[in-house]
Amino acid sequence: MDKQKAVATLGQNSLLLPAWITAALLANDRLKLYLSVLQSAAAHAADPQAPLPDWSAELRQHGQADLLWLGELAANAFVQDALLVLPQLDALTQAIGDDLQTMAKPVCESGGAPEPALCQRREQWLAFLERLKEQEALHPGDLIALTHGERKAGDSLHLLVMDLHKRLNALSAQIATENIDGAHAWQIDPEDRPLIQAFMRGLQRTAPLKFGHPGLATAVTRHGKKLLIQNDIGTNDAHVLVLEVSGQRNAHGHASLAQTLPQAWEALQNAARTLEHELGDMQDFEFTVQDGHLHLLQTRSGKRTPRAAARIALDLHEAGLIERQTARERTAHLKPKDLVLQQLAPRSGAEAAEGGQPLELARASSACSGIASGEIALDPERARAGSPVLLVRPDAQTDDIEALQRVQGLLTQRGARTAHAAVVARQLGKVCLVGCAGLRIDAQRQTVAFGPHEYAVGQSLTLDGNQGIVYAGALAVVDVPDLHLQRRLQALRDNP
Repeated sequence: MDKQKAVATLGQNSLLLPAWITAALLANDRLKLYLSVLQSAAAHAADPQAPLPDWSAELRQHGQADLLWLGELAANAFVQDALLVLPQLDALTQAIGDDLQTMAKPVCESGGAPEPALCQRREQWLAFLERLKEQEALHPGDLIALTHGERKAGDSLHLLVMDLHKRLNALSAQIATENIDGAHAWQIDPEDRPLIQAFMRGLQRTAPLKFGHPGLATAVTRHGKKLLIQNDIGTNDAHVLVLEVSGQRNAHGHASLAQTLPQAWEALQNAARTLEHELGDMQDFEFTVQDGHLHLLQTRSGKRTPRAAARIALDLHEAGLIERQTARERTAHLKPKDLVLQQLAPRSGAEAAEGGQPLELARASSACSGIASGEIALDPERARAGSPVLLVRPDAQTDDIEALQRVQGLLTQRGARTAHAAVVARQLGKVCLVGCAGLRIDAQRQTVAFGPHEYAVGQSLTLDGNQGIVYAGALAVVDVPDLHLQRRLQALRDNP
């Protein structure tokens, strides 16, 4: 399947608009060049002694060195029985037709405001060009129809190109395309920029996997509450990646994949081992399974906490995948205080006798370890109040990402650890629990409930990201040194 058709099948034609506009503007330049060549060919045929322009420099400028035959076409044109004979007329009309379709694509196929008049004219001229392919010569009326610029004389291909060009300029201004680390982005929110930059950093690290394939580059736009990212990440016509960043879908774990598609699961495990072995680092990769076959989309070095960075470097070195010096370099920034684990403080005998054990309210999937306590907040606005808060939401939304920088943790009723807001929370080191089935949110009453226990906005909860547990109240926390990991790291540094 063609790459652009693949994206169209996914219903995201708008993602291709910047690339389409760029291609259309280049096609505009070539179409005007074709029309100039036709006029020069007619003038040379009428007066063979007249000098011909040298088209080679302009063709190379437009990346069309393979069209140097246009100069030969003009030089070999002649008039016979009032007809302009062009030896390669079929190739010229094919090139004109292809570029006309490319130029009109953003106007007629992007899904925006319809331009029925321009699109109808495109179809009429494409049909006209098809008829010319069957000829070896142009009638005088044909040449005039293609090249004249007088509106009083009726439509022409030249006039259509001019009108399409005006519309393309308007589209370019409308989408206000900007370049963010190589991504063509438009109609995005300010908080989207760091997400796009993060995507592009990962993409650049996997650039060698593209084997020099030019692809469709990366296009980003916002559609309602979704950030849409399109990228060609492969070397054949099936490798188009479209991300819809919303975090509203639950994801099944690896056990479900292993049970339903055991062969794909085995292939996935083999791929993970191969990537880790070849790239020498823990990988965060994306894949899809189609018709039972595993397809890798892209890979990048995975995000990790300081403790994970130490463990990964040490494990890779001990497995013989990286050199000792590499492991040292990857862990050089780590201090003993980085290699600690937050845990709930043990309750004293008096506390245990008086209040018993902490009240466990619910369990959820942990997207980031640690302990966080704070007041319940049901919307990002409350996170600006200054008090430590926990953001409690039905889903992890991209709109919550800015608020995540100010809250202590995130708790969601639905979603999965791969939801984008959950990934961002992990990168920010925020405790995050997702998919809490026992959570009920009443936005109107501004309350949350866990079974028979109800709490109002402003009351405190504690999230235990180590165990995936929600507790009532604000619980005390202690930092417990990971002595085993500290000893392993010190041994790496001490031994030659």
